[in-house]
Amino acid sequence: MKKLLKFTGFFLLFFAFQYVSAAPQQIYSPLHDPHIQSGENLSYLVVNKKGSVTIKETVELDKSGRKYLIRVTTPLIYRELALLRETMTPVELTIVTKNDNYLLTTRKSIKYSGKNQNTSKTGKLALLSASDMPYALRGFPFENPVPIEIIFINDQETGNSDAPFKVTAEAAGEESLSIADRSIPCYIIEIKYHISGFMSLFKSMFPKTRLWYSKASPHYLVKYENKGGQGSTGNMVMTIADYSGWN
Repeated sequence: MKKLLKFTGFFLLFFAFQYVSAAPQQIYSPLHDPHIQSGENLSYLVVNKKGSVTIKETVELDKSGRKYLIRVTTPLIYRELALLRETMTPVELTIVTKNDNYLLTTRKSIKYSGKNQNTSKTGKLALLSASDMPYALRGFPFENPVPIEIIFINDQETGNSDAPFKVTAEAAGEESLSIADRSIPCYIIEIKYHISGFMSLFKSMFPKTRLWYSKASPHYLVKYENKGGQGSTGNMVMTIADYSGWN
């Protein structure tokens, strides 16, 4: 169980959570507000070969009504992510990690210049960490899908635009999943790594990642699957166990 919790912690802490107040950015989001009801509650079962653990998630509006506050709790980690509603852009991230010896709090944030807006055919999704992805992609343009490039904001002014490979979120069909004695029609999104040149030698190190979102608004995450990649613990499936919107 401890190994699984460590792995889950790695999933939530992926891509380093040092405090960063990056230079003002002018990055436009191609996503849309999925109109999540404040007070939404979800729980997920995370399984890999080491065992299983439950994740609890709540979504609320902040006092201004302009941000979604997503709070995720596991036995060892508390995580709070703030997304701008209009563009589903992550702007603040707080992680609290605890064990028998210490309590560690890490924060990451960014301030954008100009007006954030949606773009109809082009645009990039800027993330503070890879683990923001399942939450931000609830705003994916499912009805009129286009590939969306994903960049990770770091201590450089332009994020990872000069990275040796490109990451995109792309529509990958539809499927109905049977979960918790119900059939849930879903949209599927696949995360693709566009690798060329020398980096092609390391293609096997990149995982195959798919996400299933409910077709019905507000497009809650139904399933997250991560297979392959570096290390055997890269195989993980996260499936919804309960949702406050179910009758």
